[in-house]
Amino acid sequence: MKSQLKPVTIGRSLLVYTFVFRTWISYYLRSKFSKPFLSQTNWEKYKSKFFTRKGKEAKIIFFRLGGVYIKIGQFISNLFHILPEEFLWELQELQDKVPPRSFSQIQKRWFQNFSQPMDQIFTDLEETSHASASTAQVHIGYYNQKKVAIKILYNGIEE
Repeated sequence: MKSQLKPVTIGRSLLVYTFVFRTWISYYLRSKFSKPFLSQTNWEKYKSKFFTRKGKEAKIIFFRLGGVYIKIGQFISNLFHILPEEFLWELQELQDKVPPRSFSQIQKRWFQNFSQPMDQIFTDLEETSHASASTAQVHIGYYNQKKVAIKILYNGIEE
């Protein structure tokens, strides 16, 4: 997964609804017009590829939308009793492989809440994130000669 996906700032719900609608229509039409002409084995292969591809697309959408949408994707990724497992296996990366944001985005967020730059407060501040999640990421630095973890919420999380 690329570490820097272009975030979606407007039309988030529309993007999700469009994906769901297009996926449903595509599957419905193929099941009505392709399935009758395929053997059971070939139909199962087609379904597996289809749901794997759609799972990958959904994962990218959730990563691009960020925040609460990653949380929704994490929830959906556990619905093995409802959704096809080929689709859900692709969403498993939402559980523990959320790509970090750039340090410049983190600094910008910091300035929204504090008047001093991070490097004036923390010494030996690591620009590479120590951990990243759906709502925040952590950087390591030193404050008064003590190693500290600095957790920064992403922009738009409060919305």
